[in-house]
Amino acid sequence: MHDVNTQRSPTLARAALVCAVAGLVTLGASGPLYQLELLPLGGAYAGVAIAIALALTALGIAVRLIALRPAAHAGMQPLAGALALAIAAFTIVLPARAHLRARSAPPLHDITTDLHEPPVFTVLNDVEAPSQLTRSALDDALQRERYPDIAPLVLPVPTDMAFEEVLETMTELDWPVADGSKDEGRVEVTVRSPWFGLRDDIVVRLTAVADETRVDVRAVARDGRNDGGRNAEHVRDFLAELRR
Repeated sequence: MHDVNTQRSPTLARAALVCAVAGLVTLGASGPLYQLELLPLGGAYAGVAIAIALALTALGIAVRLIALRPAAHAGMQPLAGALALAIAAFTIVLPARAHLRARSAPPLHDITTDLHEPPVFTVLNDVEAPSQLTRSALDDALQRERYPDIAPLVLPVPTDMAFEEVLETMTELDWPVADGSKDEGRVEVTVRSPWFGLRDDIVVRLTAVADETRVDVRAVARDGRNDGGRNAEHVRDFLAELRR
């Protein structure tokens, strides 16, 4: 039996490592392939599922390798098994955290500081599906419940100075400006998530209030009806940076 285990151990170690590496590569490629439009979004998500399946297979093989302890302690087998376990765990944990985060967020894709009269996109409206820009009373109620802190910001400066501060803030956040008009008091940007490159369109509206400026923001996910909380973070990050 010891001889059989000794023969199995290198084979299991190689299989675990191959599955773990294949899972990591599949996971890493799914997002960029979607960004390059070589895969549809559904295909990219399927790639994530395949990566997790490969990682789980690697975990199972590595556990089997550990069970063959007499042989597993010979040569490079323990190192290969440990490496496979680490790679597989990383491959599983990364998308699992993103999934849990999305599940914990409310099913919203459109966040605004002005629920009564949300800022309007001008340039980016041309690339948005009309349904993505349609808000319902249920959306408003859900945003009030889950994001009660999201509200307009009043700057103690006139609109022309506020416009320049908005542009500076966009630069600080590394948000590329798609369009802006000082006369209209409007700035539009598109930001992308780092892995899948999911697009969120953001418009900032400036309104003169005596000698001050009211700043309203609207952030809308272009892909899907649940942004996993991304746009609430965009609005909070922007207002916090602008406030500083």
